Amino acid sequence: MRSPSLASLPLELYALDIAETTWEIMAVQNQAVLADRLDAFEQFPFGLLLWESAVALAQWIVSHAGLMERSRVLELGAGAGLPGLVACKVGARVVQTDHLAEALLLAQANAERNRMGGISRFLADWREWRCEERFEWVIGADILYDRHFHADLEAIFQRNLAPNGVVVLADPGRDAALEMMVYLERRGWRVDWEIQKVRAIRPEEGDLLRTVEVNVWTVRR
Repeated sequence: MRSPSLASLPLELYALDIAETTWEIMAVQNQAVLADRLDAFEQFPFGLLLWESAVALAQWIVSHAGLMERSRVLELGAGAGLPGLVACKVGARVVQTDHLAEALLLAQANAERNRMGGISRFLADWREWRCEERFEWVIGADILYDRHFHADLEAIFQRNLAPNGVVVLADPGRDAALEMMVYLERRGWRVDWEIQKVRAIRPEEGDLLRTVEVNVWTVRR
């Protein structure tokens, strides 16, 4: 099985204004195009699209910039890479991970496009996790949709979160995400949440100003 290169993907440019900075993010817009190429991937490559949760998480990071400055940040399921780029912009040392090689290439391309250097990246499977480094922050946007990975994610939080560290996860309100939060609370974690409103990434025709409410969860030991 040979995965397509970024050059063969129908990437489009998004210009996102976040905290007085315009971010140029390349991502696939049309899911149907990716569906036609599923034979090139082990599973649907959601990370090649840009999601409202990534924008909401980026906004949250900006609003907590003072806490993240000079800290270590691990981004899970980086996809197009926006939250990690914003974390780097506010002064964090960022490591981005994804299970899809093309997603990491896309995140790197977006970093170069926005002149953001110094971010480390590695390919990783949550089910066979190898990283042992500790981070003050573990972040992820739209990574809770598959219940089968919830226990694996919690194991990563246990292994990689530094003492007094915080997990920050953004999700558009899926039932699976709420189940994950209940699971974490039962495991002894403290869970808080707030709502970030963001402009729809792929608005329906005639509703170009539609906003999406995204849950941003903060999880602590």
